[in-house]
Amino acid sequence: MTQKADSRRAKEAEVCQQLGVDDIEKLDKRQRAIVRALANVENAAEKGAEEGFVTKEQLEKDLRESLTEVFKALQEGRKLKTVEELLAEL
Repeated sequence: MTQKADSRRAKEAEVCQQLGVDDIEKLDKRQRAIVRALANVENAAEKGAEEGFVTKEQLEKDLRESLTEVFKALQEGRKLKTVEELLAEL
């Protein structure tokens, strides 16, 4: 059992040295802080979706569709509305 404990302590010391941490307790605190931060991000994303915020993926999809429409219109010679015309409609 002593060899396992010594081996574990040696591994912990090596990990702490590589991460620049003095002891394993600080590493555990960092890990818990990261888990809490990720949970907060997930909660904020869910809340944002409920409140009608646009996700990054949805924004990318909408932008890709818009740019594709502009590209096709240019190829076909169709005239699209200008930004001023779109804003005037709003």
